[in-house]
Parts: sequence; structure tokens; C-alpha cells
Amino acid sequence: MKNFLCALVLCAWVIAVDAQSGIAFTHVSWSEVLEQAQSSGKLIFMDAYTTWCGPCKKMSREVFSDERVGAYFNEHFINVKMDMERGEGRELAQRYHVRAFPTLLFLDADGQVVHRAVGYHDTDDFLALGREALDPERRLSALDVRYAQGDRDPEFLYTYLLAKANAYDPAATELLDVYLGTQDDWSTRRNMEVIFRFGTRINSAAFRYLMGHLEDFEQAFGARAVRQRLEMAVEESISNGFVNDFSEVARVLRQLYGAQADEVIARYRLNYLQQQEQFDTYAQAAIDYVQHYKPHDPALLNSLAWAFYQHVTVPEYLKQALKWARRSVKIDKNYANTDTVAALYYKLGKMRQARKWAQKAIAVAQASGQDDTSTRELLEQIEAESR
Repeated sequence: MKNFLCALVLCAWVIAVDAQSGIAFTHVSWSEVLEQAQSSGKLIFMDAYTTWCGPCKKMSREVFSDERVGAYFNEHFINVKMDMERGEGRELAQRYHVRAFPTLLFLDADGQVVHRAVGYHDTDDFLALGREALDPERRLSALDVRYAQGDRDPEFLYTYLLAKANAYDPAATELLDVYLGTQDDWSTRRNMEVIFRFGTRINSAAFRYLMGHLEDFEQAFGARAVRQRLEMAVEESISNGFVNDFSEVARVLRQLYGAQADEVIARYRLNYLQQQEQFDTYAQAAIDYVQHYKPHDPALLNSLAWAFYQHVTVPEYLKQALKWARRSVKIDKNYANTDTVAALYYKLGKMRQARKWAQKAIAVAQASGQDDTSTRELLEQIEAESR
């Protein structure tokens, strides 16, 4: 019996040790994290995540729990997880310009970022990222200083470009043109790779080179991958405000799609008008687009309807948007589009229907494990205005 009890105790101890083999995250306020960093002399590692982010969950499950990762990060960093949509995380997201998830931040005791990266990293890549953060010559803040001091060595620029891109820093696109300015031959494999990966600003020299050598890039990376990359470049250029004249976008899309370009151009023009905050023109263009092309993509219909909820006030236009949102629900009912229906009914002053659809949205969110905070807040407004 004693041996049996000892075996149970040993088993429980092994399980407990195993459970603690990954990163030990501290659960205190941000000011206390800074104090711990100050007293220990360690850098801070912050996992900036959201509850709905799939790659965030994957890293927590597969990477942060790894024994090697735990041993390294627990020794060298004060580790903290921050939900960027709750509590102190909201303010920290603004302070550190967190726009994609997960964002992996390394900070000093003053709260200054010394290194950062974005997106899922496997165990080896994450350990390499931690080693870079600890290296005063390889961390991003050190590379920033070198560049500011005028270092334009091609190999340094290449390293700096990759670090900026890994951090989702918009400056990577401009830096790409600086790097390419040091290169006599843009057609080398390495140079074609960086152009393909980072040449996402349609008015940049890198993008113009890509468009002028489409067949070479399609042969190197595949026609489908090149098409997807160019579409992404157009979307990013519009959303980041890099497009001053929509004719630039139309020209690119016409080259890509030929005779089938009209519908694509019309759709991207909606994105452009919204980004330019030309909402009166946007509203009529969206109505014309739906009437002419009759889209069946539920995500697109919902996106258009939500934009009307946010930016349009004309009741007749809002009624059109409500039809789109309800059609989106009919095609594929989900939390986003049921919430949009509720919001549009609310904006139209139809409180009974708004309450009904808000309750539906909350039920869908609960069934799918999504955060329904915004819909609950809407429901509170509905109840308050219905009294």
C-alpha cells in the first residue's frame, strides 16, 4: 500500500512538473510587470493576443507549453500574456500599435519596445526570436539605430528588411526600395523573393518591377501564388492609404483580369471610397454594385451592410443594407451577420426587431465560443431606448 501511495505521489509530482514545463506567465498589473523587470534586470516578453485568434491559441498550445521554450524564457524574461481587447490590454494595444495577432513584444523595464514580431512562430523560430531579443546587436531597436546613423551596407539592409517585415512594420516597403537601390541585378533568386514577399505598395519601384516581369515571377513562384500576392498588394495599398489615384488600382487589375476585370475593379473601388471616407459616393456605388453584380458571398454582403451601419444615415439606403445582411444570414448564418442585422434594425429605430436579432446574435456567439460583448452593449442600448 505504501508503495502504491508513493507511486501516486510520484505520478502527481511528475504531472505537476510537466504542467509547469512551459512558459510561466505572470498575472499582475502592467505597472507591476515593469517593476519586476526593473528589479530583476530582465526584459519583458508580452504575448499580445485576442481570445478569437487561432494562431494565438496554437502558439499557447504548442509553443508556449514546450519544455525548451519554458526553460529559456523563464530564465531570461518576465513573461506576460495580455488580451488586447480587455482591461489594460486595450490601452497597451494603442500604445504599442498592435494591429495583428499574435504580436510578440520584447520590452525593457521602461516599457520601450526593443524587439517585436507578428504571427505564429514554431518552437525553433520562437526560440530564435528570443535569442535575437537578448542580443544588443541583433534586436530591432539596435537595427533602427544603425539605419538612423546611415548604415546602408546591402547585407545589413537585407537583415533589417526581414526584421521590419517580421514585425509587420509598414516601413518595410520603403526599406525594400532602399535595399534594391544597392542591387545591380534584381532578377537574382534572393531579390525576386524579397520583391515577391514585400513589394506590396503598388506605387513602389519593387511592385512596378514585379508587374513588368510577371512571367518570370509566375515561373518562380507559380501563377496562382503571384495572382494572390498582387491582389493582397492592392488591398494593402488601399487600406493603408497608399493609393492617391484609383486609376492606379484599375490599371493593375485590368492587367491581371483582362476582360473579367470590371466586377473586380468595381469591388475594389468600394474599398477605396470607404478608405477615402467618401461615404455618400460609397453608398450609391455599393447599391449599384449589388444591383448589377448580385453577389452571393455572405462575407461580402455582410461587410457592405456593416459599412452602411457605420457610415450611412439615409433610411432608404439602410433598408437596402438590411436586405443584404439578411441575405448573408440566409446563405450562412453566423455571429457577424446576425449582429449586423440587429445593428441595422436599431439604427432604423425598429427596436422590437433589433432586440430579437441581438438575442439571436448572442445565442450564436455563445454556441460558437465567440465574444459577444459588443452585441450585449447594443442590447442594453435597445432596452434603455425602449423604456
